[in-house]
Amino acid sequence: MTKNMKKIGLFISIVFSSLLANAQTGTGDDFDRAGTGTTGMDAGAAWVQTGTADEQYKLYLYGNELVVQCKDGGLNYIGFGYQFSPIDIMDAPLVSVKIKSSYGYVMRVDLIDANGRRTNQIDTKQTIKSDGKYNDYLFDFTGRFYQQYGTNNGPVDATQIVRMEFITDPKGNLGVGQGFNKNFTMDSVMIGTRAKSTIVTGARGIKLNQIGFFKEGQKKAVINGASAATFTIVNEANTVVYSGNLSATATWTYSGESVRIADFSNFKTPGKYRLMAPGIPNASYPFVISNTPLSAISKASVKGFYYQRASTALPATYAGIWSRAAGHPDNQVEIHNSAVSPGRAAGSKISSPRGWYDAGDYNKYIVNSGISTYTLLAAYEHFSTYYDTLNLNIPESANSVPDVLDEALYNIRWMLTMQDPYDGGVYHKLTNANFDGDIMPSAATQKRYVVQKSTGATLDFAAVMAQSARIYSKFPTQLPGLADSCIKAAKKAYDWAILNPNIFYVQENLTSPAITTGTYDDWSFADEQSWAAAELFTTTLSSEYYNDINLSSGASIPGWQNVYTLGLISMAHNRVVLGDNSDSTFIKNKIVTLANVYRDHFATGSAYGIAMGANGGFGWGSNSQAANQSMILIQAFNYTKDSSYLKAAVSNVDYILGRNGVNYCFVTGSGSLGANRPHHRVSQADGIAPAVPGLLVGGPNSGQQDNCPGYPSSQPALSYVDSECSYSTNEIAINWNAPLAYITGAIQSIYAGIEPSKRDYTVDTPTSTRDAILKNTFINIYPNPAASSITVVKPFEITAKPIILDLNGREYPVTGDWSTTDIQLNLSDLKAGMYLIRLQGENGAAVQKFTVIK
Repeated sequence: MTKNMKKIGLFISIVFSSLLANAQTGTGDDFDRAGTGTTGMDAGAAWVQTGTADEQYKLYLYGNELVVQCKDGGLNYIGFGYQFSPIDIMDAPLVSVKIKSSYGYVMRVDLIDANGRRTNQIDTKQTIKSDGKYNDYLFDFTGRFYQQYGTNNGPVDATQIVRMEFITDPKGNLGVGQGFNKNFTMDSVMIGTRAKSTIVTGARGIKLNQIGFFKEGQKKAVINGASAATFTIVNEANTVVYSGNLSATATWTYSGESVRIADFSNFKTPGKYRLMAPGIPNASYPFVISNTPLSAISKASVKGFYYQRASTALPATYAGIWSRAAGHPDNQVEIHNSAVSPGRAAGSKISSPRGWYDAGDYNKYIVNSGISTYTLLAAYEHFSTYYDTLNLNIPESANSVPDVLDEALYNIRWMLTMQDPYDGGVYHKLTNANFDGDIMPSAATQKRYVVQKSTGATLDFAAVMAQSARIYSKFPTQLPGLADSCIKAAKKAYDWAILNPNIFYVQENLTSPAITTGTYDDWSFADEQSWAAAELFTTTLSSEYYNDINLSSGASIPGWQNVYTLGLISMAHNRVVLGDNSDSTFIKNKIVTLANVYRDHFATGSAYGIAMGANGGFGWGSNSQAANQSMILIQAFNYTKDSSYLKAAVSNVDYILGRNGVNYCFVTGSGSLGANRPHHRVSQADGIAPAVPGLLVGGPNSGQQDNCPGYPSSQPALSYVDSECSYSTNEIAINWNAPLAYITGAIQSIYAGIEPSKRDYTVDTPTSTRDAILKNTFINIYPNPAASSITVVKPFEITAKPIILDLNGREYPVTGDWSTTDIQLNLSDLKAGMYLIRLQGENGAAVQKFTVIK
């Protein structure tokens, strides 16, 4: 998503509040103060040694280091401490320590909150090396904020940490009471965001998909800082279960890192693991290997749209701790003077409820809704078998319409209210005059407007409504009349756009009041017209729309300002039904040519082994670029069944979920180090520490337009900060979430062996469609499944021999007699799988699936 710069006053407020917040999210000591003599100088009031009679620890500074003297005979659960003002480390639950020792031992770190509870978990430990050199050690407290022992057991408040304690050889390592009686030195101690910045910008470590890998899929990690060319995988008992060799070192241009790849694709044992490499002091974040590693994030990414719903309360039954009161009823929306038309005077009111909040703000934009809704509908059209049973726990889950279609419909019904019934044009957006502050929807009560119609918004609307008519026609009983309403609205909008081909949205021309929210302005509508024409043709099969499709341009990565390829995807997917009415091979090849660019970069052009980075891509909303690249790659895989495209698509999912320069899982509520402070008003204002889940943040952006403090680097792939003020890298947006939902559902469906769609390549055209030549008629086939032959009952007289195709559109020769009423076809030459039979009659065609078993 690209919007005009935020209002300056709001920007200053956000930056100021972020500065205050950053001051309370991390601290540390690098001991850069002189200490001399045999005992040096006192470490300072922040450092506390034990005060027992047999003092177990003594601390002093010497040569910009903290010297720690340990005595034996001390208690093995008491340590020396570092105390500070309360800090919030919820989004960075980390401690990093640099230690030099000539003796090996075990160190445990406890964090203590303002109420005296401590994280006395037994596994917050590291083995300290005895090589006499400084080494970095990272203590990860993710999921470990709980007092396990003592009388004050319960949750430790990660937002109010006031002290950390270091314990050498705690109970169970060298034995009860043995202690540790040697000296060691510490060069730095960091906690929270200070610790995170050292591991992120230093880039030493292991970066991988923090969610998990498919049992039969590729599995790769990026290693930076390894001292040898090997790696191991350990299970939850820390037992080595796999060993492998690292690739040769290569430099990733976008981060400047020198990295190696750990490929463990042939390790297929389901379970939970961590990866380790020599020279890397800490194991990777945990990951799983299973048959369904993307199931949870697939559901979360679609459920993210529910959390963006306007005009409705989100009860705890569906929203959990993120429940909230209703806001923006939008039933009294004012016609802005720029939107005046016959029958709709300036200042008059219309009702335009529902829809999704666009991004971190509370406005609703037709342009961005267009590509977002298309992508969710495409996910269902392409992989309906998977989505038919995907339960999202939303208010509509009890009905017989798939949840993903229910969620999309919540926005489609809003979009329908944005069309002027008098002429068919569509308002550009529904908006406040200015952005709201960091308040909840129920507290945001600025006047709302619909503003000027635009050609771009109207064509986007026409495309989505034509697509909606095609898909929702499958549910005439559950949603009576919806498909007809959608196709009528699509045609009326398209006709308006043809008559008004150059109505640009120029926000600075809007006055009384001026509008300062997101613009979504565009200065060329050729791609929008081609997309709308392609969707209308795919749904109606009317040649008048086919003639308006631009087939001379090459495919390009989809985005709200470049929607041309969306139409190609719809036509290519429905290529069997469209048959001779479109050049399907030509269209497929356009998409495959684009996919080749991403696949080749994945295979040979990326030190990180990912498709992301082909042609740059580290700008605004870079994560959506990675997701849309995968969407293109999945199309190529579906057309060709070449697994190299699928592997490239998966690599970008790995990138989004952790195999990236900053080591973040970019989806809120997911991963061990996940984005938790998005630029998202609900997450900022709801008082709930975890961010609203299932939302994809924008990702690394070398532009850093917000000037937010805390960016670890200016390198493109490292230009990311998990902060509310970073709207250029950490905002969320529906057009970013939609391709994430598509690719995670598609890949999960493919690896789980689910058929791409039980309704592939069939089009139920609404009754009002003019000039339709396809008649959806059921073809009775038996037996089905079949082994060597089938009987096909002709629903009408056919004018050509039957055609059998696989789900990729590949045609197979037919043998048998098709002149009789019941056609007998020989299947002995067909392999096991799913196929289509297409019968052509004088008035149209019918298509039906059948299964061959061997």
